[in-house]
Amino acid sequence: MGINQALAALEATWDDVRRTVDPGVFESLERFTVHLHDAAIGGDTKSRSKNAYAIADLLSAALPPDHPFVVALESEDTRFVNTSADQRSIAERLFTRLSGEPPHDSQSSATERSAAEAVAAEAERRLAQTACVLVKQLRSEEIEASGDRLISLGPDGRLPRFQFDAALHPRPVVLTVNAILDAHGDPWGVADWWLGENAWLGAAPAALLGAVEDGVLVDAAEAELGEA
Repeated sequence: MGINQALAALEATWDDVRRTVDPGVFESLERFTVHLHDAAIGGDTKSRSKNAYAIADLLSAALPPDHPFVVALESEDTRFVNTSADQRSIAERLFTRLSGEPPHDSQSSATERSAAEAVAAEAERRLAQTACVLVKQLRSEEIEASGDRLISLGPDGRLPRFQFDAALHPRPVVLTVNAILDAHGDPWGVADWWLGENAWLGAAPAALLGAVEDGVLVDAAEAELGEA
């Protein structure tokens, strides 16, 4: 399901989360929720995804493994759908739980939720699930040499398989692109960049690994920053 579905589960179980986690954890959750809402309303994609991932990291460590939030986050078909309408809708619904006041009138909010759900569903159909490997399957010296440049999703350290060659060596061009796009700070967003259709390239960047010159992918990543 992924980060969007986990945040939707958080909205549905907000009161249960409040009762379950320590007060300090819930205070952090409230702070991240405000930042997530502000970033979504302001169209700041990087800050939005960073705060979404901060919530995921905070609650995955604080909630039991069978909690709906953790189950949604840890599902095998985890994907980060970088869809502005969907992310904004989720952020607004979470903020409503926090503030107790709807950010828009109910009819407008219902319309936005319906449109967001349709966009998210279409994105899930369009974007294929990626295979992952675990940190324990890799050579420790290569992980150390890669530093923070590998995309790692979830607390159990799943790494999208496209980052590695057939022998599970990290691809140098992937490390370069991940450094440009800040995979350490925004792993879900960078994973979505690799796996989603790229208008500049005409295909998903991950599908082009080994099929185009490495410099083409690097240029596309730099172009992405230029459009942000």
